Amino acid sequence: MDRRKVLRSLQICYQTGMKHSEILSQQRKMWDHCEDSTNWDVSHLGGPLRFENSLCFWIQADKKLLHDRIDKRVDDMVEKGLRLELNNYFDTLKEKNDELDYSRGILQSIGFKEFSAYLQLPKSERHSKLDNALFNVGIDILKLATRQYSKKQVQWINQRFLQPKRRQVPPIYGLDGNLTDAESWDINITRPAETLLENYLQGNFEHPIFAEKRVQTIEDREDDLIVRTCEICEGRAFVGIRQWEAHLVGRRHKKMKNRNMNRELRSFKFNSDPQNPSVEHTSVSTSEAQTRLSSHHLYLQSRE
Repeated sequence: MDRRKVLRSLQICYQTGMKHSEILSQQRKMWDHCEDSTNWDVSHLGGPLRFENSLCFWIQADKKLLHDRIDKRVDDMVEKGLRLELNNYFDTLKEKNDELDYSRGILQSIGFKEFSAYLQLPKSERHSKLDNALFNVGIDILKLATRQYSKKQVQWINQRFLQPKRRQVPPIYGLDGNLTDAESWDINITRPAETLLENYLQGNFEHPIFAEKRVQTIEDREDDLIVRTCEICEGRAFVGIRQWEAHLVGRRHKKMKNRNMNRELRSFKFNSDPQNPSVEHTSVSTSEAQTRLSSHHLYLQSRE
């Protein structure tokens, strides 16, 4: 159960005397008969912004830098006593309830569920080789889960704010967070954010920083109606950058791409002894093919 959504629905019911679902249904019906696409009072995905004068700052960083920071953050947590904190907290929970449900509450949150195998070991096993191994596995899983969560956050921002949807959203301004030393932070984040906010409050929207820092939405792109064809997926056509980018990250495209690559590797025949061309060529598995391909390339390089 999503507590926040339930509270919001109860608040709406208390303030309006109507169910949340009834209000949303009315808005959708009004949208279907509305010719003005800028009338956010009748958007099929909700009403206007709760706070009319809003803007958002998005501190952005390159993917690799972000992943490195996530890994370092987890390492810092370990150095500052993550293991002891986990043990103490788990022991406290165990004292209150011996039958713990690892699919609910704090036990399924990031930073805890990754260590479930480690935590379920008896106290007598703590600091044993198995205990240490499971804890290290938990660290690796925690880093992976946090990186995946950061990806979902970026996807949520893109879907919620940047993709063309029939709903009102506040403007998003990107700030460069690749450098985190004090001077770079002041130059790339603090000062631009202050300049944006000051001019926004003064109504000076002609200031060049608004165009410079505004995160581009998909519907703003000039090539949004170009037709693109995916040869990997047997010539499937996609209209617009939105459809194309969604296709490239989709499961079907990745599956077809991997299938084609594996088919090429399986069909490729290598000489088992590159120095002896008389040896018969045979078909090999994908993993063996990759190994032989590397060896073949090394042999060719040695002959140059």
